[in-house]
Parts: sequence; C-alpha cells; structure tokens
Amino acid sequence: VTALRPRLASFLGLDARDPGVLREGARLGAAYLSGGALSPELIAPCVAMHLRSADEAAARAVVDRALGSDDALVRGALLAALGESPLPVLQSVVLPLTLDPRVRVNEVMIPLRAALAHAEVRGEVFTWFTAHADEVLGRVGEGGRAGAPWLAARLCTAEDRARAEAFFTPRAAAIAGSEGQLRGALEAIDVCVAERAAQRATVTP
Repeated sequence: VTALRPRLASFLGLDARDPGVLREGARLGAAYLSGGALSPELIAPCVAMHLRSADEAAARAVVDRALGSDDALVRGALLAALGESPLPVLQSVVLPLTLDPRVRVNEVMIPLRAALAHAEVRGEVFTWFTAHADEVLGRVGEGGRAGAPWLAARLCTAEDRARAEAFFTPRAAAIAGSEGQLRGALEAIDVCVAERAAQRATVTP
C-alpha cells in the first residue's frame, strides 16, 4: 500500500487530473508546507499537486523548505515536486536550481528530471537544458555526464527524438559508456512514440 499509494496519487492527480484527487492532494500539500503532518511517500505527489497552479512565491517557499532541510528524503521529494510547476515558474525558479550551489551534487538532476516528466512542458524544458547543458553537466561527475542522454528518455515525439539525437551524439562520443546510454534513451523515445500512435484513439475524447 505504501509503495502503490504515491504512484496512484501521482497518476490520478497529475496525469489523469481527477478533480477530486487534485484538489485533495493540493490541500494536503499546502497543509504539509504550513507545518502539518503527511506520510513521507505522499510529500512529492501532494506538494506537486499544490504547485500545479503555483506562482513564483509559492515555488520559492518550497525551494527554501527543501534547501533548509537536512533530511535527504525530504529534500529529494520537494525538489521533485517542483517539477510540476507551471512553465514560467519552471523557467524562472525551478530549472535554475540545477546551477544553485546550495543544491547538492547528487540532487542536481532531480528538479530537471521531474520537469522533463511533466508532459505539457517537457519540450520547452529540454530546450532550456540544451541551452545550459555545459553548466549543468559541469556540476556532476563523469558518471552523471555519461548517463545524461537518459534525460531525453521521457520525450515522446519524432521531432524531439531528432533534437535529442543531434544534441547528445557528439557529446556521447566523447564520454566512455555514454553512446550505449544514448541508444537506450532513443529506444525509449521510439517506444513512447509508437505507443502514443497506437493508443491515441482509445484515450482521445
């Protein structure tokens, strides 16, 4: 139950946008940020639902709460939740966190991965990443740089696949092991594109 609950909450509230789940999740997330109790596994999805319509002030409050905590699990959950913020807030507050020295090296990719999982804005988020890639990847070790192509794995259009391949191919060639990571990421995009085409009729009103 503990493992399934956050996945179900995320799917119903953030993907399916069930009004009741989204409303209750946002309420729980706001209450937690105000000092209320919340099961640890629900922090990320509920705060994410709270941030779905957030302004910069709300997002900055979550950033301060995350970076002010010494609990690695809380920090990670809050940094991940920030990825569900609206695009203008992602661009002004969330994505720059990858360059913030207060963010630990092992946390650098958390808000970026979470934002790339946000279906409505992932293309724009990938554009931001490509513009700041040298700075972002300069903050992680060689292993992080080798695995960077997986950031593109949540993209789901032929156009974005082409962008990812063109962007990562020369970089992957310069890092041992990265070319295999790129092949895996491009295959994940191909699968998503194929599934989307095959299933569109069953999920489009």
